Amino acid sequence: MLTGEGLIGKIITTIASKVASRLLGIPMDKRRKVAQALTKLYFATVRLDEVTDQFIEIFDRFGKDADDSDALLIAIKTEGKSIDTASETFAELSDEIYAALLILDPVLANCLNFLKTGKGDFLSFLSNSVRLSTDGGNTRLKVEMPNARILSTDFDSIYKLCTQKHEQGEQYYWPEGVFDYFNDFEIVEIIFDDPHAAKELTSMISHQQLLLKQARESLRVLLKDNLTLEEVFSASNNIN
Repeated sequence: MLTGEGLIGKIITTIASKVASRLLGIPMDKRRKVAQALTKLYFATVRLDEVTDQFIEIFDRFGKDADDSDALLIAIKTEGKSIDTASETFAELSDEIYAALLILDPVLANCLNFLKTGKGDFLSFLSNSVRLSTDGGNTRLKVEMPNARILSTDFDSIYKLCTQKHEQGEQYYWPEGVFDYFNDFEIVEIIFDDPHAAKELTSMISHQQLLLKQARESLRVLLKDNLTLEEVFSASNNIN
């Protein structure tokens, strides 16, 4: 999910901005379900942010004594499993987040559900966006890189359009052409004798992570301002 952190961050920030005003007044049993889902999402975001920090730290540390390609390979081999685990958590949480959003905002819930199902499971795609392989003794890295079009996606505008369609009677709507078959990702193959590719990839990941950090903060504020300590603590105890 390293190359998709910016998109995940945008989606999470959209969720936080839309549901903040809707938490008050919902029944207590439904509030517990929502609190648990949002708390799990927060800790999943924190974990992905932390392992990405570790990945970049390893790359920078080993890059001082080795070339960037070797440093990238070390970082991937060291943190690859942790990154995979952190990424898979989002896919595992998707049904729980969907159920919580149905309580708070059915339009937003259906938008995100369309990304998960109608687009070939967006989260699983992102979870496998970086693949390391060895072929004929050559180490290669295949990366699904988001292009400028997908990185500029305005989720708030999509939400507003979906809301309009929902009010007109279309309960399940997604704008035509947005994320169609993931054509807005490009497969880039990095061979570890390219002096520039590793540095460019890591710089791109760092830029993507900034959006994830913004999302992490938006969720922190959402939980702090709208849930009690008891609700957050109770939800935290239910996180595996």
